[in-house]
Amino acid sequence: MPPVIDDRDRREKELAAALALALRSLGGSFDAGEIDYRTFIGDAQRAFAETLTGVYVDSANSLGAEHGVELDDEAKAQAEAYVAAASMTLARSMAINTAKALNKSQLQPGAGATSFLFSPSRAEGAAISEITRTASRSQRQAAGLIASRLAGTMQGFCRTAEDDAVCPICAPLNNKPEFGAGGWAAVNPDGSPFHERCRCEIVYRFVPLVPGGRQ
Repeated sequence: MPPVIDDRDRREKELAAALALALRSLGGSFDAGEIDYRTFIGDAQRAFAETLTGVYVDSANSLGAEHGVELDDEAKAQAEAYVAAASMTLARSMAINTAKALNKSQLQPGAGATSFLFSPSRAEGAAISEITRTASRSQRQAAGLIASRLAGTMQGFCRTAEDDAVCPICAPLNNKPEFGAGGWAAVNPDGSPFHERCRCEIVYRFVPLVPGGRQ
């Protein structure tokens, strides 16, 4: 079964780099004494939209191709709707969380260059988590379309990297279905990510309604 997210490393690096630039600029404005959330939100929104649109469309089309179902038009329409809402929500949430953290920590201007709030590490974490989330949503919607066309159901299973980096949260979920004992829905009913920086995938398998039907 092919990976859910094509060329994941490249996409993560591209989004993380764009978010890091936006955060660095935000930190610079903080150090200058007048933090510019408006510019940050615009920059972050564009960064999320550019990468997540491609992730959504490619993930849906990959699942469609695996089952011989053309989803390109539907995938593009769904991606446009999802990303339009999600990219702005994500950008605003990062700004709001930054403001809350600054108020709590009472960080002084001049510390923007060293604070985690404006760091590449924060940008990288957001990139990893949101690419995972977007692919998970894309696969779920694509699975619904495929099931309706092929007269069957699609069952989602969690897939980890199965290496030493898999965390204690995700390791027990590997190859588990959505429901039942140990099912991943108990951790997060929307699927992955199950925690910050989660790279787990939800892969869907077709189950025909008619015995002996298409697998």
